[in-house]
Amino acid sequence: MLERGFTRLVPEAEALARLLALVRPLPREEELPLEAALDRVVARALRAPRDVPHYDRSAMDGYAVRAADTAGASAAGPVRLTLAERAGAGLAVPVRTGSPVPPGADAVLPVEDVERQGSRVDAQRRVRPGENLGRRGEDVRAGEAVVPEGRVLRAADLGLLRSLGIENVPAVARPRVRVVPTGEELVAPGAAPREGQTIDGNGIMLAAAVRGWGGEPEVVPLYDDDPGTLARALVEGADVADLLVTSGGTSVGERDRVVEALTGAGEVVFHGVAIQPARPVAAGRVGQVPVLCLPGFPAAAFVAAFALLRPALARLARRPAPEPRVAHGRLARKIVSTLGLRSYTRVRLEDGLVEPLRTSGAGVLSSIARADGFVITPENVEGLPEGAEVQVVLIG
Repeated sequence: MLERGFTRLVPEAEALARLLALVRPLPREEELPLEAALDRVVARALRAPRDVPHYDRSAMDGYAVRAADTAGASAAGPVRLTLAERAGAGLAVPVRTGSPVPPGADAVLPVEDVERQGSRVDAQRRVRPGENLGRRGEDVRAGEAVVPEGRVLRAADLGLLRSLGIENVPAVARPRVRVVPTGEELVAPGAAPREGQTIDGNGIMLAAAVRGWGGEPEVVPLYDDDPGTLARALVEGADVADLLVTSGGTSVGERDRVVEALTGAGEVVFHGVAIQPARPVAAGRVGQVPVLCLPGFPAAAFVAAFALLRPALARLARRPAPEPRVAHGRLARKIVSTLGLRSYTRVRLEDGLVEPLRTSGAGVLSSIARADGFVITPENVEGLPEGAEVQVVLIG
């Protein structure tokens, strides 16, 4: 039996570093059509099979000319050119936007700067070499790495790849995450809970978060607090998942047996993190598979997932470390926090005013559902006064 109680609350940064040290970026790849590749991570650099554009082209409707033939042209003193099908001295070839510029021409005279007179045109403005035309390869050169390895594909990337004739991309596979809500007090969705029971909401919440953060979740509820049963569930999960996430059973009560089970099935690298409201967090591994053990209280589980699970998933999926989306505002009321704990206060943001909802209350899931984000108070700060300018880390 493990000794009950936290021997040490590790700072959030240390906990994250220990967790990420267990996470190996996935080697698995899958071939995806462009239509399914938005927001996926490119596993290998993609190179252009040809120049873009692959010919000299006009950038507007007008006439392909030799720039030198328009020297001195103006509205008051136009230069007369002869319409032709081939470029040459004193000749003007009609072109449209995107159409090829004939050999011998080095500029395009816009249609609005020309007055046409039968088989002749009067150039009313001088153009310079290269003006209003796109040279072959000026956008992309054949063989150039147009999408580097590790790029998270955006809409513009898809458009560029299609223009190059690339219809499939090698993408990093989505991490497989097994979510295991635990606790004898839990009942399945759709059941009528009796006193002392609660419907499991953590499973669907964590699965949705995993999916939103780039993973492929599978929820396997385990309504049992027996350490042997929990340990077997972890070992079985490690055979099929890239990351295991449990919820519940991580505190220091008699029924909190998840950390004991993880110790039996593998190893624990920390238990207890100095964040509020999510101190009862643990992590370790079974074999080579990292395991993150979240509290059972829903708000605490979400805060811990936001702080630790989200960056772990990014590392697995070979994504850049997630950058927080932030907004700024002024506190409508003071925030109370505890020295030594990094506090995540759930807040609403409206018209620049930041309304604190809760700092404590680990089981109050509605405070997460109603919140726009968190105001994070560092460990060395004891609260924030009303009217303080604060940064809100946005949820979602």
